[in-house]
Amino acid sequence: VYQRLYGKAKIFLDNIHSFGDLLDSITEDINMTSQISKGQKIDISIALELLPFFIRQATFDIDIKKYLERTVFINDSDWENRSKFILRYFDLIKDSLDREEIKDLIIFFAEKNNSNEQEYLALYIKKIMDYFDGDSDFIEKLFTHFRHSDLLKILSGIPISKIPESYQKKIKGWVNNSEQAPISDDIISVRSVDDYTGDCTKMDYYHSKTLLDPDSEYYGQSVLIYIKGKLVGSIKTQRDMSMIAFDNFMSFDGTFALVKGGVYAVPKKIKDQISNMRDKSFPSIKLDSLKVYPLRMINSIGYYNDPWDDEKYLDYFKEDMALLDHTKRILIGND
Repeated sequence: VYQRLYGKAKIFLDNIHSFGDLLDSITEDINMTSQISKGQKIDISIALELLPFFIRQATFDIDIKKYLERTVFINDSDWENRSKFILRYFDLIKDSLDREEIKDLIIFFAEKNNSNEQEYLALYIKKIMDYFDGDSDFIEKLFTHFRHSDLLKILSGIPISKIPESYQKKIKGWVNNSEQAPISDDIISVRSVDDYTGDCTKMDYYHSKTLLDPDSEYYGQSVLIYIKGKLVGSIKTQRDMSMIAFDNFMSFDGTFALVKGGVYAVPKKIKDQISNMRDKSFPSIKLDSLKVYPLRMINSIGYYNDPWDDEKYLDYFKEDMALLDHTKRILIGND
């Protein structure tokens, strides 16, 4: 990935001779191609993704603050995922802005009516909390913008004890028995994944049908994942492959490696390994370790136009967890 992005930046900069030219080359046209060629404009997403590679290769100085004004602070822009690159490159950007400007930037993303921007704030919550260590009022304000669907990303980044009490109350019932969870360094939570995995409501549907509903035509189309002999979850082979966790597992830093009922993206090589198992009933693979990217808890978003109701969706989740426990007992009994 590094070499690909480095090469993209090099090709593009061959036709750029000043920082002004670089700013002028950035367009808000959301139909721009992801391909790079000399003399072509680039969209906001590519401009942000390539920022560190421009800095490394450009023959002119890049004013990061002005670059962010051109790519980020565009209130009427339809661009999503800007927070992904800002937070991924946070260590590079933070010295170009003062503390209040960074605070404004974080709240700018948090208040956008765009779930993707908020998801990346949750995914990189450790970076944010480390930077604003001691500013409890700001952290409390930030957490008012998080939803149930952000929970899994937050728990993969910080210990539950560091989550503000107000948000802990909001998520009560979604995470249970964490104090009994085993510690494992064989399950690694990562901030990016090399293959797309969707997490719309069809994700919930197919995990339910392949794993929890014996009357479904899809039942059994889920690959059981064992890590060093321990059954940790299963990957559905219907639609986008993703893994649902069967139990809680902790990391040594107090974060959750896996949360029971959480759904995770997995590396492409794992998907390739199980791609020929679609026609088998509950096949299994044995691994020594696994990298996982947190998506969200199952049943943690509303179905289409169905309005969110805390109690109703928590009930859905609890019903699925009861079915998951039942299925797990059957599967272990059949081993």
